[in-house]
Amino acid sequence: MDDFGPVVYLDVQKTGSTLVSEFLAAQLALPRKRFGKHGRITETPAPDVFHFITVREPLSQYLSLYQYGCSWRGWLFWRLLRAGRFRLYSGTPEGFELWLRFVLDPANAALLREGYATANPELIGFQSFRFLALSFAKPMRVLRRQTDLAGLNAAYDRQRLHSAVLKTETLAEDLAALARGPLAPHLRNVDEAADWLARGRRVNASRSRGIDPSAALSAETRAWLFEREAFLYDRFYPDARE
Repeated sequence: MDDFGPVVYLDVQKTGSTLVSEFLAAQLALPRKRFGKHGRITETPAPDVFHFITVREPLSQYLSLYQYGCSWRGWLFWRLLRAGRFRLYSGTPEGFELWLRFVLDPANAALLREGYATANPELIGFQSFRFLALSFAKPMRVLRRQTDLAGLNAAYDRQRLHSAVLKTETLAEDLAALARGPLAPHLRNVDEAADWLARGRRVNASRSRGIDPSAALSAETRAWLFEREAFLYDRFYPDARE
């Protein structure tokens, strides 16, 4: 959560959040009030605050998270290391599939921490959970009450904080659209913000290990991924199922 007062960015893990926060710090004519990396909103915000969030196609997001762990980085890697699951991080396509099946399994939710085990992990996958945990004020109260996807979608439509969702896959373009729209009154200079984005910064990228996510998974695992992350796929990436 990157809080600039009238502008708040909800920074979901592995969605280009470092780039977005760098852009905001460089271009907003506002002092940063609070920064809690991937922090959740625990109070009801003022109604005139503009919230926005980032999202990423779940398979790509999982692969990035896996590659990050293969470099011995990230809280999830250290949690699984302490749980004796180091061998999941072999850095191979086969290892990625084994790791993904482990993370997708709701029986392992407690090992993933972050409160996931108490947020109905049978209903949503870990990436949907991370996205939704930043989408609501007091998110665990909302998520614990959900028993099916219809109810979850209704709660999201009714209670989400953000009024804009930026996709990692088109992040520079999406940020540029915000700079010309809701962020414009708060920027030092709109043209300079556009130039900053046009320079094509890319930060905090996980090192590629040559794993092709489209070829690394069996049909069974892909089907399970789509089922577990149905909230994100249905909302933002319906074409990925084809």
